[in-house]
Amino acid sequence: MKNLVFLALFLSSCMNRAPATLMLQERAQYQDVAKGTKSLEIMKTKPQVRKIWIYPFELESGDYFWGGFISIVTEQDRWSVR
Repeated sequence: MKNLVFLALFLSSCMNRAPATLMLQERAQYQDVAKGTKSLEIMKTKPQVRKIWIYPFELESGDYFWGGFISIVTEQDRWSVR
């Protein structure tokens, strides 16, 4: 019974700890830099996709193609930072 009491006290003391200070963030002084700069706008453009209709046709082997759409990417997506 004593072991359970000590275990409960130990576990409850581990649950409440002070907020950790991040030494590297304090050294880098991110807060000071962020105050003097303007915010950046980061955007990603959508890729340009085009649909192409292929007309129905018959192959030399006698197989018939019903036709249909295919999609191609004409311009890739890009990131822009302002």
